[in-house]
Amino acid sequence: MVNRPWHPSGNAYPVVWALSAGPHADEHGVIVRIRTGPASFEYELYDRDGRLVDTYASGSAAAEAGWELYLAASRARHALASRRKPETGPHARLPPRA
Repeated sequence: MVNRPWHPSGNAYPVVWALSAGPHADEHGVIVRIRTGPASFEYELYDRDGRLVDTYASGSAAAEAGWELYLAASRARHALASRRKPETGPHARLPPRA
C-alpha cells in the first residue's frame, strides 16, 4: 500500500459532468448532481447555452436526455445544411474549363 499525504481533493466528489459526443468534441450539455436529502440526489441537465432543460431522478436518465438533445440539434443542423444551394456550399460546382 502506498502511503500518500492527505490532500483536500481527497474529500472532493464529482458533482458536475460535461456531455460531449467524444473526447475531442465540444460540450453539448452539462449534468449537475443536486443533493436533495441525506442519501438522495436529483440531476439537472443544462443545454450548451446554460439553460436548464429538466431535472431527473438518475444521472443515467439525465445523460440519455442529453444525448437525445444532442441528436435533435444534429438533425436540425443537418437539415439546414442540406437546404443550401450547391453553388454556395462546400461542394460547389467548379466553373467549366475553357
